[in-house]
Amino acid sequence: MALSLLNAINLSGKKLEDRLANQKEGLYGLSDTSDKIAAEYGCFIMPKKIYQKSRERDYYYQYKRQTWKEQIQDDIEKVISKCNGIDELLDELSIRGYEIRRGKHISVKCLGMQRYARIDTISSKYSTSNLYKFYRDRTNIKLLAIKTNKTEFNSILFQKANESKIAIEKSQLQTKGKVYNEYQKTKYQEIQRYYKLKQQLEYLDKYNIRDFNDIETEISIKRGQIKDKNVEMKKNQEKFDKILKTTEMANDYIRLYELYEYAISYKEIDEDYVFPPEVDIFIKLQNDLNIISIDEAKQLIKDSRSERIKINKKRNEILELQRELNHLETIKEEKLSSSDLYIHNIKFGGNKIDYKNSNDKEYCINLPYTNFKIHIDKKFTAYNEKYQFYTLYLVDDKEYELYDKDNQKIGIAKGTDLEKLVLEKKKEIDSLYSK
Repeated sequence: MALSLLNAINLSGKKLEDRLANQKEGLYGLSDTSDKIAAEYGCFIMPKKIYQKSRERDYYYQYKRQTWKEQIQDDIEKVISKCNGIDELLDELSIRGYEIRRGKHISVKCLGMQRYARIDTISSKYSTSNLYKFYRDRTNIKLLAIKTNKTEFNSILFQKANESKIAIEKSQLQTKGKVYNEYQKTKYQEIQRYYKLKQQLEYLDKYNIRDFNDIETEISIKRGQIKDKNVEMKKNQEKFDKILKTTEMANDYIRLYELYEYAISYKEIDEDYVFPPEVDIFIKLQNDLNIISIDEAKQLIKDSRSERIKINKKRNEILELQRELNHLETIKEEKLSSSDLYIHNIKFGGNKIDYKNSNDKEYCINLPYTNFKIHIDKKFTAYNEKYQFYTLYLVDDKEYELYDKDNQKIGIAKGTDLEKLVLEKKKEIDSLYSK
C-alpha cells in the first residue's frame, strides 16, 4: 500500500489551495500526482471514477453511465470505418441493439440505459458535423457494383444508379491528390444516393417485383411481418429485459471483483480506510445475483448466451424488414409521383393517421388543417423515410367519402376538391399566425 504525505504549504510559499476545482492543488489534481508516484513504484492504483449527485445516491446508475460511454465509444469505433455514411453507421448501431434518436444531435440508448445519451458528449468527433466531415473527406472510394439485371420496370432506377456510379468514379480520377471542399460535399451526397438506388434495385430483384401491384403486395407482406415480430417481442419483453439485465450485472460483477479484493486488503491494513463507492456497487450486485464468485458470474453469462443471440437476431430481423419496407415505399412514391393519373396529392405526418379506425387494408387519415377524415386504400399512400412524411395520392374526378371527428360519414368530395380544401385551410391558418 502506498501512503502520500502532503505539505500544507505549496512551492510558492503559500497555503495549499484545496478547492476541488483547482486542477493542480485540488483533491483531483493531487490524486493524479499520487497515482503517478504509485505507478512508478508498482503499486495498485484505484480506478478513477467521478460520481455526480443523484437521487437516492444510486451509485450503480452513476457507474453504469460511465461504463456505457466506454461501451458506446467502442461499438462506434468498430463500425465507423466500414460504413459509407452517417445513415449506414446508425443502421449498424441499431443492428448491435441500440435505439437511435435522430435530429440536430444524434442520441443512442443501449440495453439497461434509463435515458438516451448524445454521442457528441462521449466524444466531439461523433458530432453530426464531424461525422459528416469524416465521411465527406474520404478519398478514392471504391463503389460496390450493382449485381441486378436491367428490366423494363427497374430501368429508370438502373439508369440513375449507373449514372451516379460513373460520375463518382470519373470525378475521383480528376481530383486525385487534390482537395475541393464543395466537391467533397457533393461526392458524399452522391455516394449516399448511389447506395440507396443500389439497395432498391436489389430489393426489386430479391422479391421478383415487376410491376406496381408487386410492390404493394410486398409492402403489405412486410408490414404484416414487422407487426407480428413486434407483437412477439413485446410479449417476451419482460423476459428479455431480465436476461439482458442479469448478463450486464454479471459482467459488472467480474469487472469490479479485483477492485473489491484490493479494497478489502486495504481495510485489513488500515481500519480507517474508507471504501470507494464501487465496493457498495459490488456488494449490491453480489446480493442481487445471489452469487459469491467470478465462476458463478461467468456461468450466468454463459447460460444466457443462447437467449441473447435470439434477442439480437429478432431485433436484426425487424430492423432489416423495416429497412426493406422504407426502400419499397420510396420506389412506390416515385412510381405514383411519375404516374399521369395521380396529379393531385396531400402530404401529412404520421400523427394524422387514426390507427384506431384504420385496418390492414385502409388508413383512416385526419386531413391536415381540417376536421375531416378520409378512409383510403393503403396502396394510394406512400411513406418518405428521409423526410418522414406520408403522401396521399388522389384521382381528379374520383369521389371520396368524408367523415367527421366521430368517424361518421358527412359527405363526399372529388380528388381535386380535397386538395383544394386542404390548401385553402392551410392558407387560413398561416394567415392567422402571421397576424
